[in-house]
Amino acid sequence: MADAVGGRPRSNQGGIVVKYVVFRETHQDGSYHFHIAAKLTSSQRFSAFKRTLLQRHGLVSNWSCSHSSFWSAVRYGFVPSEAKPVVDAQCFQWAADGLAWDLFEASQEPFRADSWRQRREKKDKQAEAEGKSIGFTKLDLLSLVLSKNLRTKRKLLTYAQNHGTVPMQSFLSKHQRRLPEFIEDALEWESAPAESAVEELTDWDLLCQAADQPCPHGDQCVYKTACDQIFELNAASFSWVSLAVALRSVIVSGPSKTRRVPFLVGSTNSGKSTLLESFDSLFGEVNVFHLPALTDKRFALRNWLRHKRFVFWDEFKPVQFAEAECLPIPQFLKAFNGDLFEIQVPQNAHDGNVDFRWTRGAAFTAKERGLFTPAEFVTAEDIFHIKARVHLFRCSARLPRLREGGVPQCRHHLAQWIRAGASIFDAAGGLRPALPTLAVEAGVDVGVGGGVQGLAELLRLAAIPEMVARSLGTEILELGAVHIRELSVQDWCELAAWGGLRPLQQRRLLASLQT
Repeated sequence: MADAVGGRPRSNQGGIVVKYVVFRETHQDGSYHFHIAAKLTSSQRFSAFKRTLLQRHGLVSNWSCSHSSFWSAVRYGFVPSEAKPVVDAQCFQWAADGLAWDLFEASQEPFRADSWRQRREKKDKQAEAEGKSIGFTKLDLLSLVLSKNLRTKRKLLTYAQNHGTVPMQSFLSKHQRRLPEFIEDALEWESAPAESAVEELTDWDLLCQAADQPCPHGDQCVYKTACDQIFELNAASFSWVSLAVALRSVIVSGPSKTRRVPFLVGSTNSGKSTLLESFDSLFGEVNVFHLPALTDKRFALRNWLRHKRFVFWDEFKPVQFAEAECLPIPQFLKAFNGDLFEIQVPQNAHDGNVDFRWTRGAAFTAKERGLFTPAEFVTAEDIFHIKARVHLFRCSARLPRLREGGVPQCRHHLAQWIRAGASIFDAAGGLRPALPTLAVEAGVDVGVGGGVQGLAELLRLAAIPEMVARSLGTEILELGAVHIRELSVQDWCELAAWGGLRPLQQRRLLASLQT
């Protein structure tokens, strides 16, 4: 090869070979030749390679046109057959990334519905010629459904009656009641490769990927217009940046006492659901756990076990669900604190209870009126703890109708405003002025409001009872505050201890904040 001449320098310096394997095939007289199966980064014409090998390196090569894919060429050299019972057991493998790869896996034909159906039809013709009968399997059915696009029971039955073989008709007749289940299995089979690739991404990575992709609705996205209006109309009630940060927190790390579940509350037609229902589009409807049936006391949560990526409970009333024993208070508190809890399932599938821990994203919406009113079996103390698990965002303004039939979902702009809001919050962190802090010695009881400058005096002026004042102080410290001017009115109202104040106490405290 040192004496090779001719040819032009390569323009592609990165290499086009992904991997290859070399097999040695020995003849009866003891001589041998080599077979090379190579996988490239893209389709190529072999004439240039053949000419280069001959001119530069003096190597004569023959190129096969009988192999349709890489797997076929590997199979020829690796898997013994009736025509070729002896294969090279010490073949040479190479990969551009330096990693080992499995020859057996590489020698298997990937599933293609058309190819499988055509092989099945070929077997049917052969069996007919030989006067034999062959069975029809479920995989034959899956390939038929996918290759012929027979995605409903009626379409499948009609095709079988008009064009099906006797074994096919017999199989469908025997399993007629299960055909919807088989069709669902076929669709799951088809979507598995794409969903498997998505599973490799974290939920936040998937969101960022959606934000980088173009909007499917183009420049006239109704969802984007709706979001802009909702945020503008409710600017006095909540910050869209705060909502984005709250969503990012639970999506990245799951809910806890310090990462509370975003809960959008407000009146009818205020855009609560419109803002968040695009999570169905982002993660896929089947991957989102929607509001369970209130009437199902025993097995309401069992669908939560089916590999969900997000919890979106629209029109969720925690007091009502607790009162109906569909989602008891202890179970709710554990579920949205990252703790283990049990989900009841039918005993014919399990022992009746499954341990479960939720560590992914969640969001709720509901109408605000009467949302946290105590009930017969739900006390004010229970509601206090419920509020400690959620981050309330009040939608106080009504959204005008933008489109007949509702606002279509848009995963792109949902992901964009969440990521943008979180980025704004992160960037602003380095721009906030330093606030004065109180020096607190380790191990010293700081008392009511200690550690947060101005808090003790504020609570004293508002005549807040000591027990509630201590709870407020503890929560504010957990938020990371060092001065009371860091907290907005909304921050105060979202504290769990805020619900323990009487109306006039709340009014005095808010008045003190403004003085």
